[in-house]
Amino acid sequence: MQLLKNIIFDLGNVLVNVHFDKFKEKILETGVSEETFKTLFYSKELKDQFESGSISNKEFLQIIKNKLGISVPQKKFIEIFSDMFSEIPEMQRFISKIARENKYRLILLSNTNSYHFNYIKRNFPYIKHFNKYALSYKLKMIKPSSLIFDTVIKRYKLKASETLFVDDLEENCAAAGQAGMKTICFKDYKSFKEEFRKIQKII
Repeated sequence: MQLLKNIIFDLGNVLVNVHFDKFKEKILETGVSEETFKTLFYSKELKDQFESGSISNKEFLQIIKNKLGISVPQKKFIEIFSDMFSEIPEMQRFISKIARENKYRLILLSNTNSYHFNYIKRNFPYIKHFNKYALSYKLKMIKPSSLIFDTVIKRYKLKASETLFVDDLEENCAAAGQAGMKTICFKDYKSFKEEFRKIQKII
């Protein structure tokens, strides 16, 4: 029987809720037009550049300043940009429970940036239960690239067949499946728990 030894979790909309509209509302309150906001923050290009580490924090903030003409101080913008997350209580309890049981190696694999990750780590202590953090801006690559999954497998000496990957995006789950991992595409806690139990029985 094949043992499940490792669980890799995504972060946003799996372990914490993402409230992008909260960020949008606060930025629009500064006088930025909705059209300007959409041009910049609905752009996958800027998001991917920042989360892949292709541009630095300083470069990201300079782009924001130039494009938005935003009047709020830099420190205040970072606070607004970071404060768009909330706890998913059921997942908090689940992570805390399996961390106590110490059956699995827990790895976080997230497309993120340093502002978001540092905010989440400060405000959601259960994130500290993870053994390793595989963060896109540090790895210089993003999901669903096959390279990021190969890198995580090699770096942490994992066997893909002993690893479960949990993410809310189908394309990321598909890429993990191609790498040989078992996958759960997260929709809500109830369906996740059912899928997790099925995988435990199969293996």
